[in-house]
Amino acid sequence: MAREGIFIGDTLPVAYECRRPDPIDPLHYQNGVPATPISATVKVIDQDETWLPLGGPGTTEADMEITPATGVTRQDTGAIIKYTLPSSFTVVEGNYTMFITATFDNGVILTEDKKFRVLPYR
Repeated sequence: MAREGIFIGDTLPVAYECRRPDPIDPLHYQNGVPATPISATVKVIDQDETWLPLGGPGTTEADMEITPATGVTRQDTGAIIKYTLPSSFTVVEGNYTMFITATFDNGVILTEDKKFRVLPYR
């Protein structure tokens, strides 16, 4: 899997649109319908398998901002969950993995990962 490259001291914004399978015709409408999670969090682990303290000392998880879906039809935009990794966490060169987790009111929990590399200026 390709890693996104950023430079030492950069921020890393991420945003995901939340959608769920279309309950009427899930095979024909593969993009589904809008969904809004009840919570969304982010965690980051470095190449030494150390979790970054995103929520402060001893707290490895941070809340993401949730912008609700614009409606319920296929044409509407699903909720947008977003977070910007502060530059204070990108001061060490190396490989990192960000885990983005959204929890929905029907009990579904979905996690996506985003791999990135912090590069030195050369």
